[in-house]
Amino acid sequence: MDSLQRLFRAVADLDPDRRSRYFDAHEVDEEMRRNVESLLRFDGGGADLLTGVVGGTVEQFLNAGPEPFAGPYELVRLLGEGGMGSVHLAQRRDGEVDLRVAIKFIRGADSTLIFRNRFLQERQILARLNHPGITRLLDAGHTASGQPHLVMEYVDGVPIDIYCKHFAFEAKIVLFLAVCEAVAANRLRISIETWSSIAI
Repeated sequence: MDSLQRLFRAVADLDPDRRSRYFDAHEVDEEMRRNVESLLRFDGGGADLLTGVVGGTVEQFLNAGPEPFAGPYELVRLLGEGGMGSVHLAQRRDGEVDLRVAIKFIRGADSTLIFRNRFLQERQILARLNHPGITRLLDAGHTASGQPHLVMEYVDGVPIDIYCKHFAFEAKIVLFLAVCEAVAANRLRISIETWSSIAI
């Protein structure tokens, strides 16, 4: 055990006045005192310090909205958000066509690599889906700072659980089976494509 560890253990349970007297009595130099005091601050509030750092990072991540969008679309309003990103209603503004779309952004240009990879994987999967029951991917790209986004067909509606809230049981089953069919059809399609690419 080195001298810093021994000193830390010796004064860890002392109040500030007694600790100062201990330092004086044992002629502890200023640099060693500062090192011990630094360790004691972390030891006494380490959990709070760590919580504060993590909490601040999470808050920054969650509050990070999309940067000003430089593409042909103008963001109109927030449609929804989750842990990884946010979806905005957007209007094409270049005069070429009158088109409303939904644009999904990952949170923050500096998001962690794992979030970026998942988001990019989601874009690729959406690009391969083709079914009337699934919104189409229209475009994808990156903003000027590298924030990835995807542009989807906008469906003006309500969440499915609210939509079918007052349905009879049989009608809910029919709707559920339609959702399952859309998911199953595209899972099979992706699986076949993946197998074909491996075989080739």
